[in-house]
Amino acid sequence: MAMPRRSVDPATVDPAAVDPGTVDPATVGQRLDELRARIATTFGFDELRPMQAEAMGAVLAGRDALVVLPTGGGKSLCYQAPALVLDGFTLVVSPLLALMADQLRSLEGHGVPAAALNSTLKPEEQAAVWERLRAGELKLLFCSPERLASPGFAEGLVRAGLASIAVDEAHCISHWGHDFRPEYRQLGELRRRAPHVPILALTATATPRVREDILSELGLPHALQLVGDFDRPNLTYRIRPRGDLGRQVYDVVQRHSGSAGIVYALRRTDTEEIAAGLARRGVRCLPYHAGLENEERRRVQDMFLSERLDVVVATVAFGMGIDRSDVRFVVHASLPKGVEQYAQETGRAGRDGLPAECVLFYSGSDFHGWRQLMEKSTAEAEAAGVPGVREELENALDRLGEMWAFAGGTTCRHRFLVEHFGGDFAAKPEGCGGCDVCLGELASVEGAKVLAQKILSCVVHCRQSYGAAHVTEVLRGARTAKLVELGHDRFSTFGLLKDHAAPFVRSLIDQLVSKGHLVVARGTYPTLSLSASGVKVMRGESDVQFVAPATPPSKAPRERSRPAPILDAPDVDADLVERLRQLRRRLARERAVPPYILFNDRTLVDLARRRPTSEAELLAVEGIGQKKAADLGPLLLEALAEHRAT
Repeated sequence: MAMPRRSVDPATVDPAAVDPGTVDPATVGQRLDELRARIATTFGFDELRPMQAEAMGAVLAGRDALVVLPTGGGKSLCYQAPALVLDGFTLVVSPLLALMADQLRSLEGHGVPAAALNSTLKPEEQAAVWERLRAGELKLLFCSPERLASPGFAEGLVRAGLASIAVDEAHCISHWGHDFRPEYRQLGELRRRAPHVPILALTATATPRVREDILSELGLPHALQLVGDFDRPNLTYRIRPRGDLGRQVYDVVQRHSGSAGIVYALRRTDTEEIAAGLARRGVRCLPYHAGLENEERRRVQDMFLSERLDVVVATVAFGMGIDRSDVRFVVHASLPKGVEQYAQETGRAGRDGLPAECVLFYSGSDFHGWRQLMEKSTAEAEAAGVPGVREELENALDRLGEMWAFAGGTTCRHRFLVEHFGGDFAAKPEGCGGCDVCLGELASVEGAKVLAQKILSCVVHCRQSYGAAHVTEVLRGARTAKLVELGHDRFSTFGLLKDHAAPFVRSLIDQLVSKGHLVVARGTYPTLSLSASGVKVMRGESDVQFVAPATPPSKAPRERSRPAPILDAPDVDADLVERLRQLRRRLARERAVPPYILFNDRTLVDLARRRPTSEAELLAVEGIGQKKAADLGPLLLEALAEHRAT
């Protein structure tokens, strides 16, 4: 995410807050000055984003810190940059090989010596990494949390010159988090084995409760907490009831024709059906799920990263470690199981700070399906004697309920997400300008009170013993064999909403559930019953409001009331940007790396805006440091000169 950036300022580090026994504050200031120069020459940035300066200052001061920044907020630079000026090396604990490989390629492109110790290396390759560590040749070392449990591993790192530790995806250590991984609990040993080495814990998705758990489990009671702005103003959020899913997904893809996008689906069969439907319409897409052979999954991922594929239709198995910065849309074909997952997955859109769209299509069946799956897994675990699973189920159901309320609610989407993660949202009177609620795309349904009373009365007539699908059929007057056999066609509520389509009626029922007026029973049969507030609505003692999607936009999102943080360059030559994009693809193929490893789209736009004619001018372009200017600069300058000549 592109956020307003500011210069590295030594004053951002509070000397009084530095733990006893750490680096002198005056020395911290000197190192920050040195660091600012190194960032400019290495990474091509003269300024830093909010919270980056504070995080780097904490590392240089020898202080523990917890850094919570949204996806694309620049977390990796918080530990990569200080490693350049620290004596020794920085250990980066990362949960996935894909994440390690991606960062290693990026660091190599910037000329930063880094390596990894993981299961893909042969014994002689691992020995070579250790030799480089002991010789002081590496500035960053990546490893998995499991590796740290190896006997003598942590102690060997300390002897080799361990200067700081970065724990990436730190939410994985928390039972309250959405992606708990037991192996992360071992990281609490880091403080005992390396008591004087500062630990920097980083994550993009941590509620206040999860943040407390991270600090407790890692043993960081005095850590500086740096929580950034969770808002992603370059993203436009839209939520729609699911109808003709194939058509709905295609409409989103068509709005961003030729751009990169990810479509998330719940089941493997869904990914294949949606991908096949898009392919028939001429979209370059493929499915991705755990049922595919490893080689096929790697092929799909590589095609997407190398821009030979525009759209991947995937289960949640796809995404972590995918750092393609120009993803212009993310579609959820079903309800995610929590707000944290939703934020993480939508966060893969617009990582370059340019506008992107996030659309969720949901149904009440998603909610019931997730709940049944969670309850079934819990029952199986309890039968096997696994402890603590009942508490985990309650946590999971709470997160699912929060997601359901978000989908069916009418609160500004940006506000909901920011406040969910403990932030403060300052909206303008006209709204955020970046969600369906504030853009006026959700129209109020007339006669909402009467509609609600009809639905609630029907639930009562059905003895509060049937689910949403059955209640919908009764209200719409469907004379099915089952209804006639049960005698439900004789209810006074039978056919009261016969003039409304089934998806519309189901949407109203879902909204009553999300507002707490209807309660869905747990267990195998998700029957509906009235809550205390639902009884009041049915009696006319409380008011209620419904919304329905207005006519969906046929083109890209409308102009926003608050601009996304992108380069203000309306006069940029689109043909030149495309020429540079094609050059980037060719260079990436020759070097066997994803195009975004070379430059992201923001760098291409800045190149097109500045049109440098020399290496000195090239170094002023965002994202181009000395090594990239030396390696790729002549080719960039040649392409710019050719464009000027045409």
